[in-house]
Amino acid sequence: MDYTRDMLSNQQIGDLRDRFLSQLKLDCQDENEIGLYLSGGIDSCAVLLGLLALNKEVTAYTFSLPGKLSTDFRTAQKVAEKFNCKFVGVELWQNVNLSIVYKLMKTFQCRKKTDIECLYPFLATMPHVKERVVLTGYESDDHFLLNRQAMTHYKKTLELNQAYRRSIFQNYSTLQFEKLKEIGLSHGKSIQSPYCSKPIYDFFYDKTWNDLNKPKRKYPLIQMFDQMSLIGDLLYHSNLQMGDSGLREHFAVLLNSSINKNNRSRVMDLYRDLFNEIRDG
Repeated sequence: MDYTRDMLSNQQIGDLRDRFLSQLKLDCQDENEIGLYLSGGIDSCAVLLGLLALNKEVTAYTFSLPGKLSTDFRTAQKVAEKFNCKFVGVELWQNVNLSIVYKLMKTFQCRKKTDIECLYPFLATMPHVKERVVLTGYESDDHFLLNRQAMTHYKKTLELNQAYRRSIFQNYSTLQFEKLKEIGLSHGKSIQSPYCSKPIYDFFYDKTWNDLNKPKRKYPLIQMFDQMSLIGDLLYHSNLQMGDSGLREHFAVLLNSSINKNNRSRVMDLYRDLFNEIRDG
């Protein structure tokens, strides 16, 4: 099948690269040593290649549960090694650290399942991060409309694509990423993502789903840096709560614990009970 009519031009890819590097330079805030939360996905790998293009010294961070070196973890480690970056893999606790969950709820007002389970590893690993400025690949997926809601309801036309992006991004950021930034500040860190910025938002805003995801998903990011071809065989990423990280199962055991006072069958309902209990003091 011929996808050339949907693909962005070399000039457009060059424009994206220029915007991306300019934003990264701003995000780094004149720091030379940069931390990076690296997964096995294209989003954070593109950030890594951008930082290296800016001659930054990068330390890559990721996490695992005990006895579960996920594909994401192993891929991130291989990518870091390929580009001679320091790699720090943080092993979380065998059981859910409820003090982390309670802090997410009380201090950072997290009540949704996605917020709690996605932000838990960041709050847990933050004490291990040495750099003041920390980059992530956060919120790239929403530009590309790759979650279930976007794929089901907003994929077909540019107008729908744009409506979805407007519904997710507020002042070029998202509610969850703003909570992540608050977590960083509580540890003296500045958390940044080039995908939560006006130049990157403006670039993607007038592009259709096909423009951005044909012949491969997130094709502009793959094309943005030549070095991406060196790690193409390594790229892998799944939703943080899915895949083989074990994170979803890690939290599901809470249903069988003493904190499930109302005998909930869904973790999301248990979180709501806990949040209300904390709120009502």
